[in-house]
Amino acid sequence: MVYFVVCAQMAIVNQQKKIAFIASCLGMLVFGITIVTLGSVAPALKQRFLLDDLEIGTLFSILPVGLILGSLIIGPVLFLGCLFCFLALVLVLSMGQPIQ
Repeated sequence: MVYFVVCAQMAIVNQQKKIAFIASCLGMLVFGITIVTLGSVAPALKQRFLLDDLEIGTLFSILPVGLILGSLIIGPVLFLGCLFCFLALVLVLSMGQPIQ
């Protein structure tokens, strides 16, 4: 009887590991897309805001730090069940894009 309980617990742990792995891969995909997007809009940013090469390089250097800090702050908020708050924030930020 104990053997079956242990096997069931191991199956649950393996399932949780798979979910965590898939979530990690999706997170890396989103971060990669963000960096590729910044690379493709860098010339337009440079021209519009009159940035030199050093300032564009600083922007590229700061981006991963911002992504990590955002993940560390928003991750626990979502884990605590405030998904509605996160979706409201995304909605507000997306409405601000056309205004600019």
